[in-house]
Amino acid sequence: MISHDQDFTAILALSGATQPSLINLRVSSVDASRIASLIVGATRAAEADLRSGAIVTIDDAGVRVHRLPIE
Repeated sequence: MISHDQDFTAILALSGATQPSLINLRVSSVDASRIASLIVGATRAAEADLRSGAIVTIDDAGVRVHRLPIE
């Protein structure tokens, strides 16, 4: 899943869920091609984590991966 909704990210993190994986967008850019490029790059870099269950956050500073469940 891909979301810009921070509430959904919090619900997933706090629920103890192991799935679904989420790409969380926290970027200031509204350029669709730039956002698409960031998503593709993050998906490739975190593929194994996403398959296992993770929240991948993309922000202006880079990409962070948090494996699920969040403890």
